[in-house]
Amino acid sequence: MAISKITARALRDAPAALDQASYDGTGALLVPSGTTAQRPGTPTVGHIRYNTTVAVLEQYTTESGWVGIEAAPTISSIALPGTQTAVYQGDIVTVNGTGFKSGAVVKFQNSSGTITNADVTTRVSSTQLEATFPTSVSTEGTYSVIVANPSGLSASLDGQLTVDGNPTWSTSSGSLGTVMEQVALSTITLAAAEDGNSITNFTIVSGALPTGVSLNSSTGAITGTPAAISGDTVYSFTVSAKDAENQTTTRAFTLTVNNNTAPVWTTSAGSLGTINQDGNAITPITLTATDGDSNYVQTMSYSVTTGALPTGLSLNSSTGVISGTLSGYAVDGNITTVSFTVTASDGIDTTARAFSIYVDPGYSQTNSLRFG
Repeated sequence: MAISKITARALRDAPAALDQASYDGTGALLVPSGTTAQRPGTPTVGHIRYNTTVAVLEQYTTESGWVGIEAAPTISSIALPGTQTAVYQGDIVTVNGTGFKSGAVVKFQNSSGTITNADVTTRVSSTQLEATFPTSVSTEGTYSVIVANPSGLSASLDGQLTVDGNPTWSTSSGSLGTVMEQVALSTITLAAAEDGNSITNFTIVSGALPTGVSLNSSTGAITGTPAAISGDTVYSFTVSAKDAENQTTTRAFTLTVNNNTAPVWTTSAGSLGTINQDGNAITPITLTATDGDSNYVQTMSYSVTTGALPTGLSLNSSTGVISGTLSGYAVDGNITTVSFTVTASDGIDTTARAFSIYVDPGYSQTNSLRFG
């Protein structure tokens, strides 16, 4: 370029040196730009550039290396799940503050200085992040919460988070056993502990126990008498154990209630034979019914529910034996048919059967008995 083309103004506006104190004008100063990967390989303190990866000016510092030139994030508070006052592995911690950039990461620092990233950090907005407490961290104690933006700027809330273990179940999941309808069950006690202390708060959070059965929320005891059902039924339910910090651990259980099978008569219905009124005790007649359930054997009881036994005879409610001495019938030579119904009960269900006895009021020397 001919020297005549260099104007006085151009000379006047050119900086005297690159380190002059200020630059006049209303335009802009163009600085180097590029991605994070394109940063200088051997940066020097004081280098400045525009990082296109995180969309921010950055400078190289002695302490922190490349640091964004922007306002640092702030943390105002944290919120724990529900009513919890402590957290443990997998819990979601909500971090509130300002200046949370896309790609921000929540970190947790213990009292020894060890820092662990959240398993997952989700940016809800520029003022809120959700962080999953690391499943790799099991040490209990007080932790600080750190938010680091992609630019390298960060904020911390010191010693504000308590980490405490969740309740641990000692009762195995799955079946708690099989019980019978309308029979009081033997107490089943659920147990869980946390830091060696027994849990005293149990709640059914899904499913249900059988009607008539309940869970003691303080002791974990399951008690009651299952109501009548029409068929064998498996009840599924999930119980939550809560510790003093309102942390919970759930476990799924089942309880099977069997439908009772009614008693089965082995003594045939109809005539039990002929008895003579001869003044002697009759040969005992034994009525027999069996429990219909092989897995829950119950004691039979017997009762006359319609009609009545011949005068002078009685039925033993425990053994089903009819015994006694026939009396009170006029000696007229006519045989009388006495009909009655006996009901066998296993304590839950009943089965009735109709019987009869022929009464011969005439005195004789024999006691004839016929079994049907």
